[in-house]
Amino acid sequence: MVGRMARSHWLDHLVARKTGRARLFRDGFGDVAEIEALIAPPRWRLPRREVDLVWERTVVQKGLELAEGTYASPVPELPDAARKGHLLRMLPPHFTKATPIYVVPAASGDQGFSLRKLLYGPLVRDHGIGVVLVENPLYGARRPPDQTGAFIRTVRDHFAMTVGVVEEIRGILGWFEAHGFHDLGVSGFSMGASIAAIVATCEERALATALFAAAASPVPVFLEGLLSRSVDFAALGGEDPRARLAELLAPADLLRHAAPTSAATTVIVAGKHDGYVSPDQSRRLHEHWQGSELVWVETGHPGLVLRHGEVLRAAARRAFRR
Repeated sequence: MVGRMARSHWLDHLVARKTGRARLFRDGFGDVAEIEALIAPPRWRLPRREVDLVWERTVVQKGLELAEGTYASPVPELPDAARKGHLLRMLPPHFTKATPIYVVPAASGDQGFSLRKLLYGPLVRDHGIGVVLVENPLYGARRPPDQTGAFIRTVRDHFAMTVGVVEEIRGILGWFEAHGFHDLGVSGFSMGASIAAIVATCEERALATALFAAAASPVPVFLEGLLSRSVDFAALGGEDPRARLAELLAPADLLRHAAPTSAATTVIVAGKHDGYVSPDQSRRLHEHWQGSELVWVETGHPGLVLRHGEVLRAAARRAFRR
């Protein structure tokens, strides 16, 4: 059995050394009352909020029809700089309303669309599956001016980003449904996979769900995995900041929520030597989402994307077939 104690891949440790300075949450927890409001159980089951997508320009490039889009976020807790949403639509030329479409949020620290375009582009060009890439709130063009890169300043801001992109994606799915597209799905890598999983859990209808390095819970990711080296625990302060952070993150544990309608249309891909999202996390999510498929790859966290893109794309194709 693959468990949480599997040895992490050397590439995971190399990436952690390059990026592991404690810069996440450098301004502490932020307003804890706002955090508790953001993670209150009713938020998990709110009806979709309407999102109106505006497509600004379309070009055909290397077998892809690319369109940049914007929308006004329906989430009031976001800062002003993040209230305008940005996305990139990639569709096969001559697409129809029957074209299946994935909506894909960003992984942790993934600003812009270039990395996801490389991963998902062949899925569009070679297999006719459309992909909509969403810029997470507080990243890239939506980054507040007082934020350094992708390092979120407070725990409160992290929750606002997560809740914000979940509710935006649900609205984006609603927009496509209203415009006649009904073969829809969600996908993502790492944090993006966890966000996609939350979206699937919130939705009443089944979605094709392709999750790459998805965690059942964010608690061990932030407190035990290699990402924990980036967290400024000293800035969080208090008597036991680790315990307090774990307490606040706990409501986002997918094991605390019923498996979604999408469980049987879900394919999970996990690295056997992942130092960021432990293999045990992906295994537990698979077991909780009965009927899902779990694929193991002999690699670590970044290796899934850098070396096994075709495995991920094959999983995405199977999720729609399921």
